[in-house]
Amino acid sequence: VKELGYLALAITLAGSYVSMTPRLSSDLKKFLPEYRQRRKKLLSQKPKRLIHQYGESVLGTWEISFSAVERRSPEASRLLTLLAFLHFDDIFQDLFSQATGSQKRKRDKDKAETELVWRSLISSENSLDIYTIEAAFGCLQSFSLIRWKPDQSSYTMHKLVHAWGYDRLNQDEQIAFSFAALQLLRNVVSNAKPDPAHKIRLVPHLMANFTILSSIYNGMDCEDAALLDLLNGIGGFLNSIGHWTEEFAIRNFCLNKLTKLCGEEHLDTIRAMSRLAHSFRKLGKPDEAALIQREVVEKRRRLLGEEHPSTIWAMNNLAITVGNQGKLEEA
Repeated sequence: VKELGYLALAITLAGSYVSMTPRLSSDLKKFLPEYRQRRKKLLSQKPKRLIHQYGESVLGTWEISFSAVERRSPEASRLLTLLAFLHFDDIFQDLFSQATGSQKRKRDKDKAETELVWRSLISSENSLDIYTIEAAFGCLQSFSLIRWKPDQSSYTMHKLVHAWGYDRLNQDEQIAFSFAALQLLRNVVSNAKPDPAHKIRLVPHLMANFTILSSIYNGMDCEDAALLDLLNGIGGFLNSIGHWTEEFAIRNFCLNKLTKLCGEEHLDTIRAMSRLAHSFRKLGKPDEAALIQREVVEKRRRLLGEEHPSTIWAMNNLAITVGNQGKLEEA
């Protein structure tokens, strides 16, 4: 019931499916794993007339609303899709007010084009202001696709509306919107307020986006260096606020993808190894950190030379970790 967001129609459909499936009705615990794997399929089923008086599937009800939103405000329909790649709760407007003013930070043509990706997915114009965003949120609220929570001064989405926003897309659209949401979040963390509570508030959105991204790219070869660069920025932010478990997940993903993209001897891959080792050390795992850092030192010595600043920096990092292991003479 919690997984289905307490939505009566979804619960009714689930009960109907279980009752007609002997392997599930004899062992209810098998339902949730199957639901998570086949969510779109199960929520697309229409209820039988004897079970529920409403003839539409769960997803069908929102498709009708989405079509109406799209006719009234294309920006609102695209914003709703973008929200599926953030966390479904505590969607506060600072996520967008900071990012809409970030165009002045462009450094070159490629950077400028990259920073426009998420805007172009919401608006047909290259520029996007906070008033357009506010109007889009108002449209979504009028169709009950999002809800305002006064106690936390932010919007929230029903879990299944949030899931449907993702499930309705094809893979190319999922890739485009997940990248756009990541880009939005990277802009936000770059301009994050110094208030620790504000920074912590960003973490659920960062990790919801990363969870989706990693699942999309899990079975694919990631050939997008810009994506990995954005993720490394997110990892650095998580490190700065002490969320080292979350940072580790991102560093590990980036290292695996860079190894396939660039090869084990590439300097970017070696840099990613160093970052992962730092995460291990922050998590209180100096043995794992030292193992990686020794390899980093060896590779930088061989590729860059004994006197290169990057080699010396790697030696320094290893010395700190060895010291944490209690091997002071070696350190």
